[in-house]
This record gives sequence, structure tokens and C-alpha cells, in this order.
Amino acid sequence: MLSLNPRSVRNVSVENKMPNVPFRSILNVRSLIFSFLLLAVTSLSSNGQTLPTISINDPSVIEGNGKTNWTLMTFTLTRSDTSTDAAVFVSTSDGTATAPADYIQESGTVGWAAGQTTTTITVEVYGDLKLEPDETFHLNLSNPVNATISRAQGTGTIINDDTLRQSPIFDFNGDSISDFGIFRPSNGQWWITQVSPNPSVFVTQFGVARDIITPADFTGDGKTDISVFRPSDGSWFVLRSEDNSYSAFTFGQNGDIPMPADFDSDGKADACVFRPSTGVWYILRSSDGGVTTTQFGTLGDKPVAADYDGDGKADIAIFRANGASGAEWWILNSSGGVTATRFGNSTDIPVPGDYTGDGKADCGFWRPSTGFWFVLKSEDFSYFAVPYGLSTDIPMPGDYDGDGIMDPGVFRPSNSTFYFWRSAYGIPQIQFGSSTDKPINSAFVR
Repeated sequence: MLSLNPRSVRNVSVENKMPNVPFRSILNVRSLIFSFLLLAVTSLSSNGQTLPTISINDPSVIEGNGKTNWTLMTFTLTRSDTSTDAAVFVSTSDGTATAPADYIQESGTVGWAAGQTTTTITVEVYGDLKLEPDETFHLNLSNPVNATISRAQGTGTIINDDTLRQSPIFDFNGDSISDFGIFRPSNGQWWITQVSPNPSVFVTQFGVARDIITPADFTGDGKTDISVFRPSDGSWFVLRSEDNSYSAFTFGQNGDIPMPADFDSDGKADACVFRPSTGVWYILRSSDGGVTTTQFGTLGDKPVAADYDGDGKADIAIFRANGASGAEWWILNSSGGVTATRFGNSTDIPVPGDYTGDGKADCGFWRPSTGFWFVLKSEDFSYFAVPYGLSTDIPMPGDYDGDGIMDPGVFRPSNSTFYFWRSAYGIPQIQFGSSTDKPINSAFVR
């Protein structure tokens, strides 16, 4: 007997010309009809009649972004003759795309009523934020009823729509979600809570009290490496995520502000320091080991490097709290030109990031006096504001749900609690650490 399994009843759609009947009911009724068709098929085939042929197309769909977002890919099955009812069994199989990471597996029986030429099958496709080739999977046809198969496999193409962009910050396990944790200066310990796939806490000792934490992906494996900058002698220490070995090198001097980021678009964070006394940036390029020296800024400016133009390279940028007419943002775009804008006031704390999901960092600040977050959207330079936090909190933006959008977050020393406003879902609060700990996620908040 032909049948629809429970999975296909939920996900496999059948085009029909019936009145407005609940979708599940339509599938159940048709499943019964197709069962009776088996007797008719046997009779038709034995009488030597020529059966219609069934073919399938090769659809494509743009993947979209984020683990919480999905889209539908529609396969169309066409038959050559419509004089009788017909059916066929369908099932998905992996190509370069794999289930369930990229799409949801489907299987079941679909069919045509007399007079109907086409029927459709929809498959859920999940997007991501990875720059990767287009991916494919297949929909296979078998066991036709009252028909033969002229083309037994359709290929669905998931079209990549991602551009080269900076890796998620504070992602220590490579799942594209910002983890959170603390650095304990008293003993140099890092306590990191990894959110997914299985919540866990990782603890390691790396650094001393006088070190400045500089977590970033220095090795290009998609995972944030534990690292510190030692102002006393300008040394950097990096604990590689691949094998827990470490590297050490000297770049900078006492008084420099460390600002690691991927300035050369090779997928690896470059060691970088901003020297307030001269307004000079020094960048140690991971791509070729060369050094870039750029004068941009002055004493009192705060370094706020990020990819503001969306070209996959971090841009040199400063936040000037005491500009001529308020706080100013000055951005040296890697794609060319300088952008300057007034946004904020002298007591605001800069928290740049991609809050709109367009692949470009937005100018943003947190105002301690009110607890409001203000974001200047890169798309049209309009702004929005949301209240999140108290005056004594420490702001710590990150992508806490993996949707490619920066989320507001704060650490509250008074009760050692992390608070996140996740753009995709939920506002969790987690007690973790102590009042004297430094939240890792505020490493570059100044």
C-alpha cells in the first residue's frame, strides 16, 4: 500500500485544486485514494497501455542568513499525460549540502489527480553566515504508480548569499555564537561558558593580573583564541584553539592600546596597537608578516576598529569623546576614503558592531546615565535606541544567538550576572563569576 509517513505529512506539500480544506486532511485523503490506485495500475500495465512519464526540475533558492531563519525550496514534478490519477515516492539525499545542517530530510508519496499536470514538493532550507560555495542536495523519485519515470533525480541548489565578513567575536568553539565568560586577574584564570551545541564551562589559566585580555581568532580556524597583551614589555601571548599550544611575540610598548582585528582579510586577526601619545596605529599583518603604520587619531581618542564598509577588512577608526560639537566617529575605510560623523556625547561608551545584519559595522554607543543603547544604522544613517542596563553595568555586545546581528549585553558586577538581549529570541540572565572579575566580552569596550 502506498502511504505517507508522518514526516512527509508535515512537510511535503501537494498542489491541488480542491476547496479550502485543511492541508493535512488533503494529504490523508489522497493517501487513501492512491492506495486504491494500485489495483488500477496493475490492470493498466498488464494490458500493455503506454504509461505517462514523470520528470522533475532542478530548483534553486538563496539560502538566507542565520540559524533561526529558513526558507522553502520547491521542486516541481511534471507528467506527460493527465488522463488518470498517478503517484510516485520521493526522498531527499545529501549532495554537498547535508541534512539537518543545511536542509530537512523529506520522504513520502505524492501524486496527481486526473487532469493535473504538475505537483510540488517543498523542502526547508536553512541559511548560515559562512562564505562558501553554493551547495546541492537531491530529491529522488521511485516506485511510480500509473506512470514511468523519465528523470529520477532533481538537484536543488542552495545559493550562497554571504560576503566575506569578520568572524563572530568571542566564539571560542566555532559555532558562530558569541560565548561569554570572565577573566580573573587574581589568578589569571579564564572561565568561559560555551552556549552550544552542548552548554559547558571551560577553565584555563593564561596570563597574569597586569595583562590586558585580547581574545581574537589569530589562527583562522573560526574559533576565538585566548590571548593577552602584556603592557610592561609589549608582549603578546596567544593560546591556540587548535591544540592548546601557545605562541609569544613582541609588538608594541607600554601605554599602547591593543586592538586586534582582521585588517588584511585573510581570516586571521592581526596584532594591532594604537599609540595614544602619537595617534599612530601599528598593525602586524598575519598575511605576510609585514607592518602597517598609519597615523589616524590623537591623544584621548579611543580605537574602535571594525568592518564599517563591509569589505571583509577591519577599518581603522577612532571615537573622539570631546569633538568640536560632541562625540565624533572617524573611520578610515579600507575600501577608500574617510567617514566622519557626530554621534554621542563625552560620557558615552562606544560599542560598534553589526546591529542590523547587513555585513557592516554600525556606530553604536551605550549611555551609562540612562542605560540606553544607541545605534547609527549603516544602511541609511538613521538611528534607533533601546534601554538595556544600569549605570553601574559593563556593556558587552556580541552575537549571542548566531543570527549575524549584534546583541546588547551587560555584566552586572553587583550580582555577578550576565544579561543578554538576543535579537532572535529571549532575554536570558545568567549568574557567573564574581564582582572583581572582568567580563571577557567587554575586552574591547573602552
